[in-house]
Amino acid sequence: MSEQEAFGWAVRVVRLGDWRPAIPEQPKLEVADQLLMIHDICERAQNRNVPLPQAVADDLFALFHRASDADLHVDLKKRETYATGAKCLLEFLGRREAEYRDHEERR
Repeated sequence: MSEQEAFGWAVRVVRLGDWRPAIPEQPKLEVADQLLMIHDICERAQNRNVPLPQAVADDLFALFHRASDADLHVDLKKRETYATGAKCLLEFLGRREAEYRDHEERR
C-alpha cells in the first residue's frame, strides 16, 4: 500500500483500539514491502502537505475528543493535511504512552 493509504490505516488502527501504549511498536503495517510501526508511518506522512481524505480527518477528530487533546483538534482543523494529521497523531500517541508510563510507575 502507499504511504498515504498506510497513514489512513494507521489512524483507523489507533481509533479501533488495536494500538496499545504498552506495546507502541505493534502493530506493524506493510508499506512498499516494509513492515512499519505507526510512528514510522506518521514520520513519513509529515512530509506530505496534501489534503487528508475526509474519512481520515473524521477518524482523527474522533480520536481527539478529550479536553486534554483540544489543541490537536484545533491544529488539525486549521490544516487538514497529512503533515498536520501525522504531527497531531504522533503527539496523541506520545501523550497516551506518557499516561501509560505514569500509571505504571504509580502501581
